[in-house]
Amino acid sequence: MRKAMKDYGLPEPTFNLQGMFDVTFFRPVDFEKWLNHLSSMLNPTQIKILELIHENNNITAVSLAHAIGISTRAIENNIRKLRESGLLERSGSDKTGKWLIINHFPKLS
Repeated sequence: MRKAMKDYGLPEPTFNLQGMFDVTFFRPVDFEKWLNHLSSMLNPTQIKILELIHENNNITAVSLAHAIGISTRAIENNIRKLRESGLLERSGSDKTGKWLIINHFPKLS
């Protein structure tokens, strides 16, 4: 089931084996609608970073900086904040990995 969901680009189900066996399936998220809900919690740079990562999850910080028109350091600071809020994760190495957008509402600090 996990493989089938992943093959179709859907969120993987979660399995609970405690007591009764249950499986939770997640609906696909409308990215634009989700991002719209977050617009009051994020700055315009963070929103643009998420949009660009949504288009290409292999994008580099240098490419993000070039596309947005700010420094690589500013990109790294915004990525750090997105990671701390629980909206963004990195899977794999810095060189060959990819970005994962976590579609939930962020942790408020």
